[in-house]
Amino acid sequence: MALDDLYTRGDLVEFVTDRYQAQGDRNIRFVRMACRDAYRDIPKFHTWKYLRRDFTFLTNEPYDTGTIAFDFTGGTYERQITLTTGTWPTWAASGVIRIDDTNYPVATRESNSVITLGADANPGADVAASTAYQLFQQDYLIPRNAGTIWRVTSASGPRELLPIDPSAQPATAAGIATPGLSQWYSALGTAGIRNLGRRAMRLFPPPNDAKVVAMSYDAYPRPWVMSTPYTLGTVAISSGGTTLTLTSGTWPTGIEGCLVRLSADSAIQALPTGPDGDFPAAFASVVRSRTSDTVIELWTAADKAYSGVTFTLDDPLEIETSAMWPWIKAEACARYLEMSGASGESVGKARFEARERLAYAREADRTTTEPVDIYGLADPILSTIYGSYLAPTYTPPV
Repeated sequence: MALDDLYTRGDLVEFVTDRYQAQGDRNIRFVRMACRDAYRDIPKFHTWKYLRRDFTFLTNEPYDTGTIAFDFTGGTYERQITLTTGTWPTWAASGVIRIDDTNYPVATRESNSVITLGADANPGADVAASTAYQLFQQDYLIPRNAGTIWRVTSASGPRELLPIDPSAQPATAAGIATPGLSQWYSALGTAGIRNLGRRAMRLFPPPNDAKVVAMSYDAYPRPWVMSTPYTLGTVAISSGGTTLTLTSGTWPTGIEGCLVRLSADSAIQALPTGPDGDFPAAFASVVRSRTSDTVIELWTAADKAYSGVTFTLDDPLEIETSAMWPWIKAEACARYLEMSGASGESVGKARFEARERLAYAREADRTTTEPVDIYGLADPILSTIYGSYLAPTYTPPV
């Protein structure tokens, strides 16, 4: 699908506004709320194949080089562990340190030789120099947009890890949590401000070596970061270039992943629109990075040179256009009518249309038309993953 065929948050808001000729601050707020809520709730309506994602991460091998000393009440060095003959790994702040058969989560990594423990999880007294230790990592951050996790596999084997409830896992601070061959996983929220709002995958036992772990999950659509489309100034980009320069404006921050649309030439003063608008964009691309207040890098190269052209910058809808766009429009309309106090007949008709469009979208989202016969597969990796689920080899009678 071409980028100029993508729809944005602004396109959805504009559609609902136009359809019902919404006017006044109250109704415009209802339109924005209806669009936001419908988009946010996409995963609740269907297990969308389009939103199935894969994610891999590398576990860290436990670290035990050198020895340590712990200063419990040392003024500047309060609750700090000093390492000799080694360097704390970069992941130490996400780790757990084991001292005398007890585990303590690391609060911060201060330097190559110093880490700090939390006020509520530490030995409670000085630990003499030359004490042995083991640092390991049990929790690994997963994507912010991760929803339901379907499968987790480890490259050791390879084999599938089994899900368990976080309450069934021994607490990190429990002495039983020592590195070994990971067998189970849980997904739970992270503690502390540093990763507020994130979830982590907790492996048990904590991994005893570096290995690749892969997970398959359902993603939530990309969250919106723009309150309204940004259109201030004009932009320029060279033919085949990816550097977009802004004049008479300042790029907002946090716009990585936003969609930028360009008009065909400087003679067109109207703002570029989506595919259904009056002035469809001549070029569109997703923002890769914000270099400065006036420069951003795009993911795709410009098809020609553009100079002094108008533009729009907005959040793209992370949907499959042919299947999900008609439904999300109908769903947003139904929600707007419910919020605005429309008649029961109008709401009922809108709800019927939304359900009908959803049925079409679900059908279009189907990507597997025939059931997979895992019993007929001889792939050794699948045999490892599915294990006893594979049927025994059939031997015909003599």
